[in-house]
Amino acid sequence: MHSSISTSDAVRHLALVAGTVLLGLFCSVVAGAIRFDETMAGHSRVFNVRLVPDSYRAPLMDAFIATASTANSKPLIVVLGDSQSWGFRQREERVFSTLLQKKLPHYRVLNLSVVDGRLKDQLAILEMLDARGIRPKLILSSTNLAHVKNTEMQRLPKTALPSWAYFLSPLNVVRIGEFAPPSDREPSEMAYKRFQVPDRFVDSKQGLEKSAELLERTLRRARDIAEHVYFYMPPHAVDDFASYNYDRALYDGQVRDLIAACATTGAICDDLSSSLPLKAFQDVVHLNRSGHEKMAAALLPSILNVIEPPQVASR
Repeated sequence: MHSSISTSDAVRHLALVAGTVLLGLFCSVVAGAIRFDETMAGHSRVFNVRLVPDSYRAPLMDAFIATASTANSKPLIVVLGDSQSWGFRQREERVFSTLLQKKLPHYRVLNLSVVDGRLKDQLAILEMLDARGIRPKLILSSTNLAHVKNTEMQRLPKTALPSWAYFLSPLNVVRIGEFAPPSDREPSEMAYKRFQVPDRFVDSKQGLEKSAELLERTLRRARDIAEHVYFYMPPHAVDDFASYNYDRALYDGQVRDLIAACATTGAICDDLSSSLPLKAFQDVVHLNRSGHEKMAAALLPSILNVIEPPQVASR
């Protein structure tokens, strides 16, 4: 009898502990999902997905899209790209996508760029938009020739995990604030070295052909879901290429090849690779604050020519 009561008590205690743990996890998931939605709702630039483990990047990107794209009913302009268009080391309000938003008040500009993202990541994002029935007015896409060296890399790997799984850990609920720092907080200072990589933009003909193939596939997929697709080769500090030992002639040839690949898709194609002065860059690829301002000014006329909003055209 005594043994039976002890066993019964032990079972109840285990059940109580298990129930408490499950309740705690449930509360963590609910709190995390609510805080994520509230934190992301006020932002037009996706958080840096590189801050979370690989398995959660795609689900959280999809959750951001769901939150941000429904923030209002204005026609959507989606920016796809890498760390340059995301705004490496720049606060959100200084990035060219945010500056474009100020010039295009009748549209919703959504920056879904992935830091160090590749064309395969753009394809993944396009699938997310399509799955949610989101049909942008314009998709603004770019790719970096430095990525020709590794076209297979993907920062948004496929996963079966739902976004809420990230918040099973209460620690992740606390970290949400790191995804979208307050606008009055400067990005943390990061040591930056001018690495001498003589062949950064150099790759085999086969590698370039693979990049062209991926670009064509990406732009055709974008055209499936968007009213307009505008692709541009992003600017680089070409005036400083000599100090990096970059082969400018080879670089220019690769730019022409990818612009030609773009032209086969029916998208609008533009070469901005040498359009900005050296003083617009913080390094060979990334724009400084002035560079983002110049980039917004360079893109705006082309965007207006594509979407032709009556409210702007009549001014």
